[in-house]
Amino acid sequence: AGAIYPSLADNPRMGTAVYPIYIIAHGKGGMPWFRDMLSAEQIAMVTTYLRTHFGNAFSEPVTKAEVEPLLKR
Repeated sequence: AGAIYPSLADNPRMGTAVYPIYIIAHGKGGMPWFRDMLSAEQIAMVTTYLRTHFGNAFSEPVTKAEVEPLLKR
């Protein structure tokens, strides 16, 4: 069986920034975590990009302040 990755494309769960921030920061299934490789600002930019592309239409930008509390282990 192959690795299972969380769906980030055309996903209604992307409507709240918490879901993709948590997935990017902490990983899920076969997707690795990036909290040790990306800054809070970088995670905010990636999250904003994912929420506005790939069939997602959530245009509210994600901020560094939204990301920082979710980086805690």
